[in-house]
Amino acid sequence: MAENSSINHETKAFGRLKVEVQSQQGTGGQVLIWAPADTNQYNSIVKSDDGLWDCIFARLYSSVEEANKAYDNFSSEEQIDSMMSRCGFGGSACQMI
Repeated sequence: MAENSSINHETKAFGRLKVEVQSQQGTGGQVLIWAPADTNQYNSIVKSDDGLWDCIFARLYSSVEEANKAYDNFSSEEQIDSMMSRCGFGGSACQMI
């Protein structure tokens, strides 16, 4: 039986921010947080191809289930702002997700 190799991709928006999960069975997943490039107040990791979005947070997970759980834990723009304010850019306080 062949393993499902399709990539799952979901995005949800919270005000000016959006959260994205990409995952694939056998390889795990990643959660990304994006902010508009023109008003972003955080350090960015990378820009989107169109230059309109800055990736302000990225975390890799060893399983699809872990990545989806982290993605599901995001519930508001205020929650993300609070997390980013407490941990700065990728600090250890970001373990909340």
